Amino acid sequence: IGDSAFYNCENLKMDISFPSKIKKVPARAFYNCRSLLSIDLSKVEEIGSSAFYNCQGIETVSVNKNVTAIYDKTFAKCLSLREVTFLDADQSLLKSIGYSAFSSCTALENVLLPESVTDISAYSFSNTAIETFNIPSSLTSFSSSAFYQDIKLKNFTFNTPSSNFKNHSSGALISADEKTLFLLPSAFDNSTDVIDISSSIEKIMPYCFASYQKEVSVNISSTAIKEISEYAFVDANITSVNLTGVTDNNFS
Repeated sequence: IGDSAFYNCENLKMDISFPSKIKKVPARAFYNCRSLLSIDLSKVEEIGSSAFYNCQGIETVSVNKNVTAIYDKTFAKCLSLREVTFLDADQSLLKSIGYSAFSSCTALENVLLPESVTDISAYSFSNTAIETFNIPSSLTSFSSSAFYQDIKLKNFTFNTPSSNFKNHSSGALISADEKTLFLLPSAFDNSTDVIDISSSIEKIMPYCFASYQKEVSVNISSTAIKEISEYAFVDANITSVNLTGVTDNNFS
């Protein structure tokens, strides 16, 4: 199969099962095949960028343990995709989730990444229906925009302890050294009307509070704060931000 082989075949209405001899589905191979019914990728070991972009009929995907990356926009806009399974997850070689890999998969509720994943890129799971997301123990690189507009996301979990990330008292994902605030889940049910950013937090990452649903006040009482990044509060339903910990000495 070559790149873009079935590009824009909008009326291709069938179930596709790849034989064992086909190890790679190249970039844009089934781009905008919006009528495609289902795909069996269990024997495929490489899936190219945008390979199944806007394939709106696909409901489930099973990923082979030898796949090392889900590339940019591979499954973006697969509107019916509700579940992604990683076969033999404990033996998986998967390392990275690319830019917008599953973005706008609005029915997607269940994704349990293998613990081998080290990199989650920008907008990789944006605008999905995910409520709970487990942070892989090997994760070292995380883009705070990965879950932008995920208005159902309630919390992050850790099936295996991570040496790089943990949960903050506010419900946000933070670095293990408690210096960087990455992301507050949009649907996190904060028990009070105030979110306090205290302790040793030095940096609030881009999109950290993006699309947060509850009407709250944010109190940045950390005296260590040095940077509030671009788009940190974009689309958030916040009523006020109190910079009680910020002084002239915080920013150089």
